[in-house]
Amino acid sequence: MSYMKVNGIIGMNIEITRVKSMVEENSFGQMVHIMKVIGQIIVNMVKVDYYWHKEIYMKEIGEMIKFMGTYIHQNGAKYIGYWENDKQHGKGKECWPDGATFEGDYKNGQKNGIGTLREADGSTYEGEFQENRFEGHGDYKIVGGKRYVGQYKNNKMHGKGTFYWNDGKKYEGDYINGVKQGYGILCYPDGRIFKGYWQNGKQHGIGIYIGKSKIEKEGEWIDGKRIRWIRKGGESNNIES
Repeated sequence: MSYMKVNGIIGMNIEITRVKSMVEENSFGQMVHIMKVIGQIIVNMVKVDYYWHKEIYMKEIGEMIKFMGTYIHQNGAKYIGYWENDKQHGKGKECWPDGATFEGDYKNGQKNGIGTLREADGSTYEGEFQENRFEGHGDYKIVGGKRYVGQYKNNKMHGKGTFYWNDGKKYEGDYINGVKQGYGILCYPDGRIFKGYWQNGKQHGIGIYIGKSKIEKEGEWIDGKRIRWIRKGGESNNIES
């Protein structure tokens, strides 16, 4: 083992020859896992500012390999997981000083794949990520009882999804850029139902209204307000959105 100090940066090199599989605890209490590496490698740990940055190289070809390590930022955030080519890559967990956490897949230093984000206020998102964004299918539970299960694009509800309110109300249908847009069904806890088209988060176009009496009526809505009944039935004026 050798030590070196350059411009106030302390580092050390550990040379290992013909390693097949090894798990060991280093002097910093970190578990280092080297998997089925044949040949000579170098484990290089360098302390920069307040954190340790760990790298593992294959000495023969100079190519970095996968390893598990811990990275602590100066702001207190911490990452524990796999690395490749000096970037978070593979399974990992990230913790922030405010209590928020992420656990899941990383690719090239970003959240990519399946993961669970627990926000500081207690809200949770479980689902797909792409380049640190909610992208694909996800389940977002908001503190207070609201919940959305469906498709996301660029951190917004986008595509097919179902939104639940804490009072028992439920919307199932289309979203574009975070708002109800397209066809959707809104169900109320008292049994009322609206089936129809939406624009900018409001009923807009032809729709079907089913009241508490279970009588079905067809009408037209503009900007969230009913303007006429196409099939007369005589119950309710505007339907809340």
